[in-house]
Amino acid sequence: MALRVNGLPFRHDWEKVITPVVDVAVGIDGVDPDRIGLMGSSFGGYLAPRAAAFEKRLRVLIANPGYLQWGPTIKAALPDALTDALEAGPDAFNAAVAAVSAVAPVVEWYVRDSQWKHGVSTPYELFRELDACDLSEVARHIECDTLIMDGTEEAYSAGQAELLYDALTCPKEFLLFDASSTAQLHCQAGAEATASEFTLDWLDGRL
Repeated sequence: MALRVNGLPFRHDWEKVITPVVDVAVGIDGVDPDRIGLMGSSFGGYLAPRAAAFEKRLRVLIANPGYLQWGPTIKAALPDALTDALEAGPDAFNAAVAAVSAVAPVVEWYVRDSQWKHGVSTPYELFRELDACDLSEVARHIECDTLIMDGTEEAYSAGQAELLYDALTCPKEFLLFDASSTAQLHCQAGAEATASEFTLDWLDGRL
């Protein structure tokens, strides 16, 4: 709704979004300001930890899956020709993406959709924005109890959850789902009930 109705795209400094939300939440009757948690799924596995590094009123954090750096995750899926074009600069990369998009409609859709979501107008600007989604220098500032989730058949994060977990200095736990749990896919697709059982038990001991 924020994007479609108000034109507000994603931003890498997600604390600018979450802190105003917490400001409102603590003023609502029935909200315990000492028991506020934040969970981020998919791309939220970057956004939520980023916010938690700066918003200190959070009691708990869940990242499902966690991401330390979003840019390398997306770049890893690029063919070599596009990787080389990205290194060559904006003109070369934008032209290369246009050429690929002309014969691969799914690429055109993905790039245009991502540009819209991130509030940029060219493929090169998109990848620069994705590079800004990097917790390497701020993960150590997260202080709240944190649960990092991952799956053995996670298709999109390329080990990023473990990298984020290792970068944390706060109380932390790593939850890895494998095939025996049926929740091994991205965000436990098809096994949300299994994931909820674990996450709700984890929250119960902390909130």
